[in-house]
Amino acid sequence: MEAYYIAQQIDKVMPYLLLFCIIIGAIKYKRIETHFKVLWFYLILSLVANIGMKLLGDVFGNNLILIPLFGFFELALFTILYMYYMNLGKLRVTILVLSLLGGGYILYECCTVNIAEPGEFQSYARAVDAFIIVVFSMIYFFDKLSKGTDLNDSALQLNAKILVFFSLNLIFLLPMNFLIGENSINLKFYFWFAYISIVTLFYLIITFSIWKNGRTPKRLRSGSEL
Repeated sequence: MEAYYIAQQIDKVMPYLLLFCIIIGAIKYKRIETHFKVLWFYLILSLVANIGMKLLGDVFGNNLILIPLFGFFELALFTILYMYYMNLGKLRVTILVLSLLGGGYILYECCTVNIAEPGEFQSYARAVDAFIIVVFSMIYFFDKLSKGTDLNDSALQLNAKILVFFSLNLIFLLPMNFLIGENSINLKFYFWFAYISIVTLFYLIITFSIWKNGRTPKRLRSGSEL
């Protein structure tokens, strides 16, 4: 049960951790590059979703509807990031098409998914969302590396972090429907512990990247390590 206890404690402090991360981002906001500003808004979205999950769970006893809703807004935010702030040129059309397809599916799922019975919950919205963001990051990698972009470029390094996180996210989200209805309590506990640890690490990495980018002179940012 140690994994469950640790995960439970992490979950309890998550809103405070996110608030701390947001404050750090706010302090550095004017000095950071635009793609990091979008990630700062992602931290805000995550805080709102986290609080919303807890409130709905406490008041109604069921917060499952927020799973596909968070996926929709997460996808929308990363679409904005890659379309407007990662300099993909003509590839922005590909980003838009993928986003519309994924967003359309997620909206359909929001309207049709069964949230009345947790054991019957079958949502693939977060997995679709994570998969499309992974595709975004791979498109970005192939485009920039084919053009000889410096490997120390801040946007390229940020993209690497996004790729790793959402690839891991996808691995954990795919069996989510099975685990919701699974009777094995221990399996759920260890799964939850691993997932919440990865998410927490990603929030901290984003915050550290924002902080470091905000203290790096503009003339040195291209080619500097995050």
